[in-house]
Amino acid sequence: MKMMKTWILKMMKTTKENIWVSVAGIVIVILIGILGWKWSLNMAAESCEDKAITALVEKNAGVFRDDEADEKLIVKLSDGQVYLYNNDEAIFGPCQYIFNDFDSNCSVFRYFEDGLIRYAKVEDGIVSVICPATFLDASEMSDGSACVKENGFYYYIDNDGEYLTTGKYMKAYPFSESQGQYARVQTMDEKWSIINTREEQILSGFDSINKLPYCTTVGAGVKDGKVVLFSLDSIEHQQPYIICEYEEYVEIDFSYAMADIAFVKTKDGKNGVINANNGDIVVPAEYEDLKWGYMDSINDNQMWFRCEKVDGTYDIHYWNK
Repeated sequence: MKMMKTWILKMMKTTKENIWVSVAGIVIVILIGILGWKWSLNMAAESCEDKAITALVEKNAGVFRDDEADEKLIVKLSDGQVYLYNNDEAIFGPCQYIFNDFDSNCSVFRYFEDGLIRYAKVEDGIVSVICPATFLDASEMSDGSACVKENGFYYYIDNDGEYLTTGKYMKAYPFSESQGQYARVQTMDEKWSIINTREEQILSGFDSINKLPYCTTVGAGVKDGKVVLFSLDSIEHQQPYIICEYEEYVEIDFSYAMADIAFVKTKDGKNGVINANNGDIVVPAEYEDLKWGYMDSINDNQMWFRCEKVDGTYDIHYWNK
């Protein structure tokens, strides 16, 4: 402590005796302040640039790479028109809008022209329109196909814009819902079916079908007024099949399918839980509301359910997956 005090006194004495040391110190402080101010201005400019509409449009496209060379595809907006650039060269446009469909597996993208959707493909830095038709509705090309609407009906096309299916449907959803394996369609008799890429009806006669599972093999729908739980498991030539039918339920919620459970609701609004794999009851459908969670962060096999009753009190149910 005494040595520190002695050093400070020496520095003060040196500063008083040598005015140039004081001036140099002041100059250094000023320079540091100027550098800090410029840095803050640059950061603010970058922040504003990120929020500009041109920057947002340019971020609309991702990166696509082919076998020949790396291509960086960027969407740019200029004078109200949209262009596709490969690095610094415009390779497509102008058009109204280009969808963010670019990824490492597919070079096909959608774009708006005259208010309708079209498809184009990038190959070796050259863009070509792959389908002469224009569509009122069209999904992203994914898992080798896309679902499109033309002349009031839905059908499917492949990566080259060719027909993947021959039938036309009143309503349809992409095969990408189930990683390219199955799709749900509404046939001309207004019933819903699940088809494969060969257009075979795997399950049919539904009043409605929920969105097909992407990561699991269990789905749900309504058939003949009954809620139906079905499996799309095709391992070892296992055909899709109906797991259970429920007359007492009007809704099945698969928001938590990764937890192997599904929430169910009765006609009078009561809530319960079923095992999504086999349809067994986990929590009876007699509660006003349900909350759930895992017993701890390590053991994800045991779950708890806090079930609210009519009188506001709770029951607790436990379940081992």
